[in-house]
Amino acid sequence: MNPRDVSFQEYKSQWTLTYEHEDFFLDVEQYGCHETTFERWLKRQRMFIKRYGENCTIKLCDLELPERTWQFFTRHFERVTRTQYLVDKYPDGFFEAITEDGQVAAFLPDTYGKKPYRLSFYGENGARYHETYDSRSEALTVLAHRKYSAKEGVLDALVGTDSWNRGVYICNWIAEGILPHDGLKRDKHIPEVAQLFAERLQAA
Repeated sequence: MNPRDVSFQEYKSQWTLTYEHEDFFLDVEQYGCHETTFERWLKRQRMFIKRYGENCTIKLCDLELPERTWQFFTRHFERVTRTQYLVDKYPDGFFEAITEDGQVAAFLPDTYGKKPYRLSFYGENGARYHETYDSRSEALTVLAHRKYSAKEGVLDALVGTDSWNRGVYICNWIAEGILPHDGLKRDKHIPEVAQLFAERLQAA
């Protein structure tokens, strides 16, 4: 039994919760996926040309294909477009990145051996957390989704500030298994600690 042909509009209504006037690729539009670009891409595919010819003038919403074929084309288009977006947006190799509100991330090899790639996230008080990934594409997709842009030197700009150094001491105290309050009380005789936490010590 041959699968029934459905229009793109029918397929869209079955597979998404978008309204008729909204873009099918609403969830991935940040990567350049849109119905207009999908239509142009689709009409260059050999499977499509074999069915409709090279000069098809039927609008996307009226085109009819089996549901599985629509699924194949839309998913393949998303993968191809997302991959090209990541290639264009981020440099080769490993790099630093930053958001508009100043959050910093570094794309690095994972030295702990869990997975090949790691994203390390930083704030003004030091390292915040790390995430590991199986592929470069997976890690870069996370950066793109969180709106990070590659920018050299943004991590160096954080390192060495008073906020950063306070964070380093706090992380070290926690790593020792003691509360930051107790660590400060113990180490307040150290000149650097006294200087960095002067305001906190005066308020105590």
